[in-house]
Amino acid sequence: MDIFMQVFRRTTKLPLKAALIFIIGLTSLSVSRDSRAQSHGQTAASLRKLALMTPPAPPQAEQSAPTSTPPQPAPVVAPREPVTASGACVLDPKLPLSCKTIMIDPGHGGFQAGAVRGKVEEKNITLSVALKLRDLLKADGATVIMTRTTDVALSLHDRAVMSNTLKPDIFLSIHVNANTDRAIHGVETYYYTNESSVLSQDLFNSLSATLHEQANWSRWDDLFVLDWNTRVASLAEIGYLSHANSFKNLTQDAYQQKVAQALCTGIENYFKAVPLAPPPAVLAVPVPMNSGPRSSHLPHVHEADVL
Repeated sequence: MDIFMQVFRRTTKLPLKAALIFIIGLTSLSVSRDSRAQSHGQTAASLRKLALMTPPAPPQAEQSAPTSTPPQPAPVVAPREPVTASGACVLDPKLPLSCKTIMIDPGHGGFQAGAVRGKVEEKNITLSVALKLRDLLKADGATVIMTRTTDVALSLHDRAVMSNTLKPDIFLSIHVNANTDRAIHGVETYYYTNESSVLSQDLFNSLSATLHEQANWSRWDDLFVLDWNTRVASLAEIGYLSHANSFKNLTQDAYQQKVAQALCTGIENYFKAVPLAPPPAVLAVPVPMNSGPRSSHLPHVHEADVL
């Protein structure tokens, strides 16, 4: 140390005290640097040890390209049974047709003129009578469904489907007849199932008694709106356009009102005898009741017959 001090003094030419202070400072600096290096080494070693003790993170799932979710099918909703007045109303004893649902079908319509004589077309007469009947039935407390209320064409299939879907208590189709023999006249009603024969007979009795028309028959027939109809159903032929006197009557508003009243009375009488509608008719060939032999010279007309 003495030799080092002598060399240091000769080299730097510093006083002894100053040289001693300088050497002590250098020594402290060296020690501090060594201490920091040692501390840093210990810290690095600790971090390496901690890394070895820490379990590796689970590998990240490989990101795949986004895929579109297949469309889910719409939930299946069971169709609800149509609710008719017969199943959802409060009976009013003052109204003879309270809680009854009646479907009225004015025959023909649109391009389907039906029987025609001059400028008079069946489709217009049937609609006029049907609208008058609708008002009478409503006044009696009935719920009335019309297959048409304007001059539009409906297929026979559409009419039957409407009845089967909406499930009225009864279905009544209104028509006007015609024949090449202009002497033939009278009223007729038709049915297909035995359940419907009572309605047909009540309508027939009321028409013939009220209109003082010739009573032709109430009989079985396989007419489309009847044999494809699962409800109690009847078709009424309210007169013949081909007959002079019937033609005159059928074109008068007062007479049409009279026809509507006769049909309304027939419906009232039916529900008096059958307060609850019978079960739906089955699409099967029924046993005709009281139909009798059909006269070949009195065909009824349901399609256009221009006279």
